[in-house]
Amino acid sequence: MKNFITLTAMALCLSVTVQAQWVKTNFPTSMPNDIFITSDGRIIVGEYSKMYSDEGAGGIYMSDDNGDTWQIADIANYNYTVFLEADGYFYAFGEDAKVARTKDFEDWEIMDYKFLYDTEELLLDCYAAVYYNGRIYCAPFGSTPAYTENFGEKWILTDPTGLDPFQSGVYLYGFIEFKERLYAYGGDGIFRLNEDGYTWELLELAFYATSAMVVGDRLYISFDVQGAPNTFMYTEDGDNWHTMSLPEEYADFNSVGCMFSIQDIFFISSLKGIFYSNDNMTSWVDISEGWPMENPAYSNPYIKMTSMLYKDKYLYAAGFDHITDQGGVFKLDIGGLLSIDNKQNKEQNIIINDNIIAVYDKNKAALIEIYDISGKKIKEAYQQINIIDLNYGAYIYRITYSNSKTFTGKFIR
Repeated sequence: MKNFITLTAMALCLSVTVQAQWVKTNFPTSMPNDIFITSDGRIIVGEYSKMYSDEGAGGIYMSDDNGDTWQIADIANYNYTVFLEADGYFYAFGEDAKVARTKDFEDWEIMDYKFLYDTEELLLDCYAAVYYNGRIYCAPFGSTPAYTENFGEKWILTDPTGLDPFQSGVYLYGFIEFKERLYAYGGDGIFRLNEDGYTWELLELAFYATSAMVVGDRLYISFDVQGAPNTFMYTEDGDNWHTMSLPEEYADFNSVGCMFSIQDIFFISSLKGIFYSNDNMTSWVDISEGWPMENPAYSNPYIKMTSMLYKDKYLYAAGFDHITDQGGVFKLDIGGLLSIDNKQNKEQNIIINDNIIAVYDKNKAALIEIYDISGKKIKEAYQQINIIDLNYGAYIYRITYSNSKTFTGKFIR
């Protein structure tokens, strides 16, 4: 059954109409940066306004109620831009090689690994940090990556060989684990770590590689530079890389600032809007409604999205704007987002909402089956099936009529 589901889902190319729109949460400023959702469901956001003004807010904001109220952490502000959890601690990485750490979000300590770089100049923000194979890796923008084997008690530099193909500095935007290897990506290319000597191998020259995700057996990396010849590169083995572009109608905006996936459903933010695809990037659906527009005097139609994550049927995203003050943290209800199109709904008398999937023509006997993305059957029923008890996430449904005809689709609970 798993093979059947996989092939059916890959063949699916649906036209979807999205009803929901982005709604602004009560985040207090217009300059959020990274969003992180902790293992216990807390939403964490780094705030970036101190970069533009000494009077800026800055710091780490936390919400326990899905963005309705926010509290600021009682720690020194170092423009924290990337977060992770490891060994029971929450880590926040900021400028000048500073790391804030806490176990309970009340008592914090600041760690410092600047001594590795033998400089008194201010080190830039840290965009790249990851917990991989028992070690934490991080890299100030423009500097060599460092790692710690004991959660911040001792720091060691990796060997920068291979990371600076143009001898202009090491500018990394992120790390990502793929098939038990660690990859880095940034302003000059895509790299892979050799743990034997903590050296880096250049895999591809690629400018402004700013976002990455693993979907199935592929690692995808996107580029945030307008007019680039390709929007994405992907690999299935880490050695052989292939290119992909947005459809022709978006070619002038071949730039993706951030991307995210729920199982095999892709979400991207580009200069022309916010889109998702459920057919391996063959077609895209615009979900930009409600996302704030930038001042028409500027060339980009939308304010910049810096990150997005999923929690309890909502997509959360940070919109950064230091010009028109329209930024903030936004959320989009994507529960029930993916389903068969309206034409097929009418023809087959199928209804899908947040609570049920039903065939409402009593003259058509129909078996409704629900599967998770791996192909494992979750439940089945005739004519109508309750989905309100499913955990939030992506699912596949199959409807089989008495004449053996079947219809298959995906939905997000």
